[in-house]
Parts: sequence; structure tokens; C-alpha cells
Amino acid sequence: MLRDRFVLPDQLPGWLTEDDLDFYTAEFERSGFRGPLNRYRNVDRDWKDLTAWRGLPISVPSLFIGGEKDGPTIWGAGAIARYPRRCRICAAVISSRLRSLVQQERPDRVNELLTNFLGSM
Repeated sequence: MLRDRFVLPDQLPGWLTEDDLDFYTAEFERSGFRGPLNRYRNVDRDWKDLTAWRGLPISVPSLFIGGEKDGPTIWGAGAIARYPRRCRICAAVISSRLRSLVQQERPDRVNELLTNFLGSM
């Protein structure tokens, strides 16, 4: 079972408090996990919905911040490498040793990147 593969740490990471965990747990108990899973269930429809923009450059200023160990960053490495050629004004930042929750694991760094990016507009 998938849950058998989860690691239960002896202590929470510094960016996740007991109050945070209690809040997330209560929300999932209240609403279930269907909504978050539906995002992944719908991913194939994105290809159809976005067909009109296939091959077009991104015309709005864009910033990508990804964790080096995040699945989509790994799977999307080719697209991320092409990012500077596909955007009018853009930046791509891959934060080392991080997974999906870059904004929680390194909030000061994410704020710095956002502030610098927005300041360059």
C-alpha cells in the first residue's frame, strides 16, 4: 500500500508546526481528498484545453520557482530548459535539495526571488 511507503519523522521539519498539521488534517477530514486528487485526474484534459496555445511563446512576465527534487521539476526538466527561449520576460529558478513546498521550506528565498522579479518589471 502507498501509505506503507510514507516515512513518519521523529519530529516535524522547521517549516511545519503542529498547528499547521492540525489545520491541514481538519480541512482534509472536513472536505476529503477528492478535490486535490481531481487536479491530477484532470491533467490529460489540459492537453486538449491548451491546444490553441501550443507552440506559442508565453507573452506575460513569468517566474518559475521549483524544488530540485520535486516530481514536476524533474519530469518537466526539458520544458524548463526551454523556458528562456519561450518567454518574453521570464526566469527559472531551481532550488536545490527542495521538493514541492519551496514556499514553506524557504519562504525568505522565495520572497526575495519574487521581489527581485517584480522589481525588474
